[in-house]
Parts: sequence; C-alpha cells; structure tokens
Amino acid sequence: MTNTSPIFGKTGKVIAETFTVSDGVTPKTIMTSSEFGTKLTSIGVTSDYVSGFFMELYYNNGASDYLLGTVPVAALAGTSGYQTTNILDVSYLTFLDAMGHAFIPDGSSVKINPDRTIDTGYTVNVIAFGVDY
Repeated sequence: MTNTSPIFGKTGKVIAETFTVSDGVTPKTIMTSSEFGTKLTSIGVTSDYVSGFFMELYYNNGASDYLLGTVPVAALAGTSGYQTTNILDVSYLTFLDAMGHAFIPDGSSVKINPDRTIDTGYTVNVIAFGVDY
C-alpha cells in the first residue's frame, strides 16, 4: 500500500555547542524536540585536541539522562586535513534508522559530552542538525 499522506519536516534547526576545560564532563543539550517531535539528522564534532577521545550521547526524557552510547573522535577531527566525526554513526549507535537518524519525541532532548575534561587551550565543537515536525 502506498502512503498517500506523507509527513514532512517543517522547520530545520541547527544547534552548536563548544566544550572547553571549564565545562568538565557535564552534558550539554544539543537538540530539544518540538511539540510534534524532531528528527535528529546529524551531529558533527571537530576538535583541535591532539589525542583521540570519546563523545557520550544521552537521551533525556524530561527528567533523567540515559546513556545511548559512546563514539570515538579522532585527534584533530575536522581540522585541516582531518575528517569531522559524525556522531550519528550506525556502526556505533545501532538504534538509529538506516539513514543514521533518530526521532526525538515531544518533551525530550539529546545531550552530549566528551568522556574527559578537555585540556586547557583546546576545544571540542559540536554542531547538531535536525528538523521539527
């Protein structure tokens, strides 16, 4: 049977966060759902950090954070000559759909943080892309 009433996203959204030494490992919200839900389509991570580390991704249901998984980020990710890390990688986060997307229901959000405190003088940048319904 063919879907004769597809539902399309209405509003694109982009949210950016930066982690430095002062942030420690406290998760930051990178996407909050709209009233009708939000599709999280990509989370890019860049860093001038000279060693690899992991980013921890959490689902928040409005009351508690739940660890979804950890994804490795290579040293110098996204800097000249190095690839940006897409956190929504189905090989690490197997709950994602085939396109590497996740649906965030109303009243919930997604948070992220590095698995360690970033050393003084270095930064980790996170940018999330999504679409509200």
